[in-house]
Amino acid sequence: IRSRLGRIKSLPLAKDLEKMQRVRRLWEPWHERWKKDPQNPALWEAGWMLEDWRVAIFAPDLPCPVKVSEKRIEEMMG
Repeated sequence: IRSRLGRIKSLPLAKDLEKMQRVRRLWEPWHERWKKDPQNPALWEAGWMLEDWRVAIFAPDLPCPVKVSEKRIEEMMG
């Protein structure tokens, strides 16, 4: 939380909104699929990748054990 608050003070709001749109573009379709089939393990993996990626773009100074990219998530969600 401290990392996030520190970054919000130094970055323009437009940059933050851009990041939110990038995440939302992938998260919303994933969420719709998950609501229809919450027991699907492939959706669980994609969901965790989305969470790791979200943390990586909003708090890049935090260590993330798994390197995830926007492209990799797009490919997984096909």
